Amino acid sequence: MKGDTSEIPVFEVALSRISIIAGEKLNVDIQADRPAANASLVIGFVDDVTTDWQASVGFALDTENKATVVLDPDGWMKDAVFFASGISLGDKELGFAERIYFEVRYAPERPRSRQQLLERVEQLDTGRRRFYTRPLGDRSAPGAERFQGVVLVERLLMTTKMFVPGVEIRPLGRGNPAESESRIFGEVISDLIDADSGIAGSEWSARSETSRPLCILMMENVWAASRQEAFKLSRTRFHGDRFCWFPI
Repeated sequence: MKGDTSEIPVFEVALSRISIIAGEKLNVDIQADRPAANASLVIGFVDDVTTDWQASVGFALDTENKATVVLDPDGWMKDAVFFASGISLGDKELGFAERIYFEVRYAPERPRSRQQLLERVEQLDTGRRRFYTRPLGDRSAPGAERFQGVVLVERLLMTTKMFVPGVEIRPLGRGNPAESESRIFGEVISDLIDADSGIAGSEWSARSETSRPLCILMMENVWAASRQEAFKLSRTRFHGDRFCWFPI
C-alpha cells in the first residue's frame, strides 16, 4: 500500500482470476497485517471516455485478519477494464502501489493475459487522450495558424480539472469578489441616505466570491486563418452570457 506507516494496516490483495465471463462473480482474497474496521475494497474502471470509480465493496476481517470479497459486476460499465485501486478505511483511502486489473468479457471473447490487459489499458488511454485533445478548426486549411482560446466562466463550481473534446476545464479556486459592484452600489446608497452605507468591504466581497466561483476553459489547439476566425470557432464551442472570450 502507498503511504503506509506503522499505525496503518498493510493489505495484500489477490484476485482468483483476472478474466471472467459476464454473469460470473469474482473472488478477491484480502490479507491484512492487523485488524481494521470499516474497510471497503475500491474498484475503478478504464474505458475510452474516462477513468473513474465503479464500486466500493465492504468487508470484515476474520480473526486471522483475512477476508474474501465477492464482486458481482452485473450492471457495471461495458467495454471497460476494471481494477482494484485500494482499500477504504472510513474516510481514508489507501491506494495500491499498482492497479490490479481484471476484465469482464462476453462468452465468445478469449480471455486476456495480464500483459494484454495492460496493453488494452494503454490503447484506451491513447484513444481517450486523442478524443479530448482534438483540435478546433481544420489544421490543413489554407493559411491555418494555431491559436489558443481562453474562456473565463462565472458561477461554475469545479474542484478538479475536467476535459471535454478539445477543451480543458480548470478551476481557479476562487470566485468573483465583485469589488467594483460593491463600490458602485455603496456610492448609490450613500447618496440616497447622505451617509456612508457601509456596504463596500470584505463582507460583500466574501459573499460574492463564495456565490460566484470562476473557472477557465482552455482550448490549446484552435486552427484558423485569423484571430477573428479563431474567436468564432472558440465561441461556437460554448454558448452563454457569462463567458469572456480571449483568443491568444
